[in-house]
Amino acid sequence: MRHGPLRHALARWVDPADAFVTLFAGQSDVAWLDCGPEAASGRSYIAGAARVVTSESLGRSTPGPSAPTPSILDFLRDELAAGRVVATDGERFGPGWFGWLGYENRHETMGDPSRTAAESAFLFADRLLEFDHETRVVTLVALGESWAGEFEDWRRDTVSALEHPDPGPAPDGAPGVSRTALWRDSDADYLTMIGDCKAAIARGDAYLLCLTTSVSIETSADPLQTYLALRRSSPSHHGG
Repeated sequence: MRHGPLRHALARWVDPADAFVTLFAGQSDVAWLDCGPEAASGRSYIAGAARVVTSESLGRSTPGPSAPTPSILDFLRDELAAGRVVATDGERFGPGWFGWLGYENRHETMGDPSRTAAESAFLFADRLLEFDHETRVVTLVALGESWAGEFEDWRRDTVSALEHPDPGPAPDGAPGVSRTALWRDSDADYLTMIGDCKAAIARGDAYLLCLTTSVSIETSADPLQTYLALRRSSPSHHGG
């Protein structure tokens, strides 16, 4: 049965960063869609995970035709078909799946073989916080039939916690980051790919190609503190 979502507006405005630190600091399976610290319009959303699914947990992190099914897209189609996500008014996010698809997932829809792992991760949230930056209203939203049981407990505890939100610790300087960057492609391999792209354009196969690679750096930085530092120094209207 489809029901909800339930909505409960708080009596006061709370900055999303303060709410996140108060409610979710130290937790890993959380989504934050952020309009930024100076936003005067739009909505931010924060949600904790009731369930988590990744390409690895589905067995789809290994590229190639022999990868088992279902893919992450198959999984999400089944979830939608089962009616586990409710429709909203078209302007708001509601409880449901939050996540990301790695670029290499293109082979799922384009039939283009990928030589690197197709990563993805989604979390299912049956409750979330909505921050309307224009009206300055914070709303608790839950996927339930009534404010009863665990939903009432969550509403009560969340309202109480946000009466005195925790702004969190002051930034403690630059995080520990390794100076060694690990590139996916060697210089020689990347130059070869550039040549292949030029040849494809010369043949008329394409008129514009975007050649990408990836780089990884080991770090001991706390993800939340890193994002909060970026939020202060380089605010974005679509961060997360």
